[in-house]
Amino acid sequence: MIPTNYAEVLTPKHLLEYDEKSNVPVEIPLIMPYGYSDGGGGPTWEMMIYRDQLLGLNNKIKEIDKDEVVKAYMDHRDKLPVVTDDLLLEIHKGTLTTNHLIKDLVAKAEAFLRSAEIAEALTKKKGPDYLWKKLLLHTFHDVLPGTSIPETYHEARKDLEEVISSAEEIIKRNIAGAGEGITLYNDLPWTRPGLVIVTDKCIGGEKIEYCTPIGWEEYLVKTMPIQGIGATWSIAGEPVNSGEAYLDIADAITMGNEYLELKLSLTGEILSLKDDHGTNYLNEPSNLLLVHLDRPPMFDAWELDPSGLMNGQPLEPLDKPKILSNSGGAACVEFSKKTGRSVVRMRICLFSGSPLVRIDIDLDWRDRLRYLRSWFEPDIWTDKAWFEIPFGAVSRPTMPDDPKKYALLYEVPALRWMDLSDGEKGLAIISLHKHGYTVFGDKIGLTLHKAPIVPIHIVVSGSLG
Repeated sequence: MIPTNYAEVLTPKHLLEYDEKSNVPVEIPLIMPYGYSDGGGGPTWEMMIYRDQLLGLNNKIKEIDKDEVVKAYMDHRDKLPVVTDDLLLEIHKGTLTTNHLIKDLVAKAEAFLRSAEIAEALTKKKGPDYLWKKLLLHTFHDVLPGTSIPETYHEARKDLEEVISSAEEIIKRNIAGAGEGITLYNDLPWTRPGLVIVTDKCIGGEKIEYCTPIGWEEYLVKTMPIQGIGATWSIAGEPVNSGEAYLDIADAITMGNEYLELKLSLTGEILSLKDDHGTNYLNEPSNLLLVHLDRPPMFDAWELDPSGLMNGQPLEPLDKPKILSNSGGAACVEFSKKTGRSVVRMRICLFSGSPLVRIDIDLDWRDRLRYLRSWFEPDIWTDKAWFEIPFGAVSRPTMPDDPKKYALLYEVPALRWMDLSDGEKGLAIISLHKHGYTVFGDKIGLTLHKAPIVPIHIVVSGSLG
């Protein structure tokens, strides 16, 4: 074990404890950074006095530069422990969710910059490196985790919105056609029949199959296949009813399309989810929104209180379900709920030709020391779940056999999706902007919102995606 921290207190007692915890080979120097980091300050005068005295009294302690450290590790790397596993942090699990706005802006900026870079490559222009650098500045600790002070976020929001708008301009400059309308741009290297959501108005054109309203001032557009990386110029069009999505409300709500049939409660829980072969994927009501008490003993914005993990309270319904679309192209229904002073709108949609259930959350959150979760119970039993990580995916146990692993696994990170499969069937949850998951057996939780007070209390109003 190498007990290196980034802000140690430099006293003889602390240095001795530090040395005793280590099992690093004697040939490799044990690095001890010292000073106060969080909140600033650096080394104190007391630390500097101890440093001068210790350097003169003990030949085990010396100043060392980075080249010596790297050389020592390389020369003796065969003596270092090798870990082949998922490296998870036991603490700071609240940072997977805290401050939705900054995580949303970073995710959008990454997506727009990727598309902008491809658009520049198509015209043999230099990529937007300066925008990547600005984006990466705001992925630094503590900005992206959501644990910085308000002034940080005033600057970060401004910069990230500029990154997104600049990337959009690059795409338009290189891809968009002339005149008024919307350009549909497929930057993936394979053909895609498009299901595209646009705002404000419907669009039509040569390659548009249909356009239908789905509520929330949005429209679903079904396009003909777009070949590789290309663009389709579209003009204003009228809504067209077409497709095989349907919705019916009675004692419960039934929705379906070519691939799926859903049964929903009148408060938005998914009671059953069956494919076109009649296979059911859920064991218990799912998409269950619960509010959990969140009172970590310290580091409010950083931590997630696990004591209330299995004891959430359901939200109260505000209104009857509202049909937003039943056009054949889309079946969409809206639910309204409340908890305390906070209001949640939820839209559930099935689109014709798609095996996905789309769930959108619009949140006006004004309560503190709470977190909001969506719970699912698939009819799938397996000993591991899969999670997307940078450059790949990793499996994690669904039922930890070691109590120590519980501290690691009660909330785990994923980039954009997690999957629970048993070889016969599977269920994936895809969330572009929410990254904190709990999986216990066949029970899956996704943390949607966390409302800390320190170092910043945020009132959230808007879509969570």
